[in-house]
Amino acid sequence: MPLHIEKELNAMLDRGFSPELVEKLVACRQARWKARGHIDNEKREPLLWAALTPLLTPQQKDTLEAIQAGRRQIYPLLAKFAFHNGLLTGFQQHFSPEPLTSAFLELVNHQVLERTHLCPPYQRAKEENNTLSEQLRQELEDPAQNLWIELDLLWEDLEYGLALEAFHLGYRAALHTLKAAVGHDAVTGMLHDILLTEYDLGVLRTSMEQERMDAAAPPEE
Repeated sequence: MPLHIEKELNAMLDRGFSPELVEKLVACRQARWKARGHIDNEKREPLLWAALTPLLTPQQKDTLEAIQAGRRQIYPLLAKFAFHNGLLTGFQQHFSPEPLTSAFLELVNHQVLERTHLCPPYQRAKEENNTLSEQLRQELEDPAQNLWIELDLLWEDLEYGLALEAFHLGYRAALHTLKAAVGHDAVTGMLHDILLTEYDLGVLRTSMEQERMDAAAPPEE
């Protein structure tokens, strides 16, 4: 029986981008942001949820839960799309005759978030979710409306963080493939590009940035 390669590749991706992996990617970005002194969204989300839900009607609670469930469906779609673009970027850098001359600006915005029309399943799911979000916003009044806007923005931040980490995973997959197929020199020859790319993704910091963060960190007890 012939192998249906497209089905097998899609099945491999679906198995790879399990809910557990998506959670790991989100948690990884949360930890990176927390280390840089950003607001701890992991603690903030349940507080917003607890403050908002008592202000909602039963129907509005159902809408909120539908939005949350829709986001759980969106995450793996976005993660796979970002992964593919990270993979592509790694191979493009390897085969390009010209090295990078500066760090990318908003790499994931340009390579992923501004090109989601190329991923129709994500686009459809996102549009449906946005419609529900706007419907709920219009139904609410302050203070519930402000709480919902804050929660919605927090979820958008989580989605952006997921895109960053999934892109980085794809980028590293390209480097891993090159090293396995061509040899370690294929990667060491890209070191300049790798450093600039991972800096843009927020994976690396300069010593000056690290010193500033260390100085701002609360003292250990």
